[in-house]
Amino acid sequence: MRHFARFKTRFGLFCAVAAMALGLLFASAPTPVHAAKTINVVYPAGLDMEKGAMVVGWDLFMKDAKIKPVILKGQGSVARALASGKVDVGYLTFSVFARVVAKGAKLVSLAVSEQKLVWGVIARNDIKDLKALKGKRVAVHAPAGISASIIDYYAAVSGYKRNDYKMHYIRGGENRIAALLAGKLDATVAALIDANEAINTGKYKVLSVFGEVAPDVVGPMLVATQKFVKENPGTAQALVTAAVQGMRLAYDDPKRFAVALKKRAPYNDEKLLWQGHKDFMKYKLWPRNGGAPLLKTLQNSLEWFGKNAAGEAKKMQYDKGFRITKDHVAPQFLSAALKKLDGK
Repeated sequence: MRHFARFKTRFGLFCAVAAMALGLLFASAPTPVHAAKTINVVYPAGLDMEKGAMVVGWDLFMKDAKIKPVILKGQGSVARALASGKVDVGYLTFSVFARVVAKGAKLVSLAVSEQKLVWGVIARNDIKDLKALKGKRVAVHAPAGISASIIDYYAAVSGYKRNDYKMHYIRGGENRIAALLAGKLDATVAALIDANEAINTGKYKVLSVFGEVAPDVVGPMLVATQKFVKENPGTAQALVTAAVQGMRLAYDDPKRFAVALKKRAPYNDEKLLWQGHKDFMKYKLWPRNGGAPLLKTLQNSLEWFGKNAAGEAKKMQYDKGFRITKDHVAPQFLSAALKKLDGK
């Protein structure tokens, strides 16, 4: 979204400084990041509303530690930082998480922040349905990845293959929407909150919401190293509990949530802030229960990729017998958080 793009420009200096700090961390002696009560949480892109729910929770409800967002370039960079053990906590999409743990990375999922993957196909108003996309100019992020898997899935249910579309590969949902608005595309796969700028013109519409046709595929997750969880169970518990509180606050007290979010990711356009918040609530993007049960949720996602997204499954590079097991999740923190918050 454009308001995110403006924020990212403003956020650029912080990103550069944070990246430099992370570089120094990698080169320094192996002193635990959490020893100073400051936890670096690595992200693959700037802070936005999706990630903001957790950050707001940490800002408002964590008492004994300070969270410092560190922005890296791309999911691969975040995965490498975590798998190396130099960083304790990060934010990864499920497919990247599955790929690295299948290769032996000692990581666990703490909570799913985006239970339903609220992406969709946004197209010109004159395109009636998914089948009408044949021969049209359609954009996804890259030849492989979640958006490519989504378009492959839609092609398959329409009786097509990806090459039946005139494919364009444009990194960044906001950049794909900009190309759509410029008349360079007929349709694109993008997060729905990125699509508001196009939809508000009255010339574009949502053809399909992926999370409604494929509900077993989860979005980004809060991930930690096994070492961090073992050595710092109290801090891990505080992270998860406060993250769930942040997600619930978005539903229960939107005004307080918005004030806290603007401190981390200042919106220049108040209308777009509330429209984005409305969309997240409409599609129930933030799971009030933090994404439990983790093991079943993640295994369902793995099975979906194997059955419906051969390209992404191949990229994930896991053996056919690979499964998400108890070694890949730390559900005790989420269970304890829900018990504390709900009194059960």
